[in-house]
Amino acid sequence: MRVIAAARLALGELPTALVAAQAALEIDRQLALPEKIARDWMMVGDIHRRAGRATDAKAAYHRAQSVAQAAGLEDIVRLASEAIMEKAP
Repeated sequence: MRVIAAARLALGELPTALVAAQAALEIDRQLALPEKIARDWMMVGDIHRRAGRATDAKAAYHRAQSVAQAAGLEDIVRLASEAIMEKAP
């Protein structure tokens, strides 16, 4: 589902990208996969950012950062921190 979300995001199909990203997040939560959960939150943030919803994007990036910190995923912590600091397009 994350791949579908990324493809939809690339095509600018933001509503369907968000649905796919949220579906991926739900699946990964059920499977308790912290790296994938963090990456799903990053995707949700990217979709919100592209849609011009900076507040929602930052909230999603903060969720990704929290999950990544708890799981010791330093690369995703760094990516989330950078995304939080970026200005909206």
